[in-house]
Amino acid sequence: QRYRYHHLFSELLQTHLERLSALQLSQLHTRAALWYCDHQSTVDALRHAKCAGNLDLIAQILDQHAITMFTRGEVRLVATWLAWLPESVILQYPRVALLAAFNIYFHALPDVLLAERYLSTIDLLLAGDKVSDKERLDLLGKTNVVRGYQARYAGQTDLSLDFFKNAVGSLLNSDLFFDIAMI
Repeated sequence: QRYRYHHLFSELLQTHLERLSALQLSQLHTRAALWYCDHQSTVDALRHAKCAGNLDLIAQILDQHAITMFTRGEVRLVATWLAWLPESVILQYPRVALLAAFNIYFHALPDVLLAERYLSTIDLLLAGDKVSDKERLDLLGKTNVVRGYQARYAGQTDLSLDFFKNAVGSLLNSDLFFDIAMI
């Protein structure tokens, strides 16, 4: 629910904000981002996380919500936020790295080496024991979809089809990536 304020009260709040230190303002934006995240307002949460200068929080929000944003057709919005994050932050969040790798193949000249760095990070995670079996299967399926695109881009049609078939075996029918693999 949104509220409108009288312009004088709005000016008072704005004056109060201008008097805050940079640290206090950052903390306030972080609190706002967390509140918006808890209330399913992802775009507002991302905006406040950016105002706070909190790259990890942006990545955490994308980690939790970007696939849902994809399913709602907000692909460009996700791509904009992914482009704002440095590679070092993206590599710390497997689902964000997966989406960043997937997003690369929507560009006219995809950066194949960058996509491979992102996918290699996920491969390392999958090789370890830090993820549950359910998450492992989900990430493996989604990674196979991205690798299918990667192979298709390289002109390896048979390999691409193999990746897509493997993805279908790992993903739930209700998963967006399942639908993509079926195309």
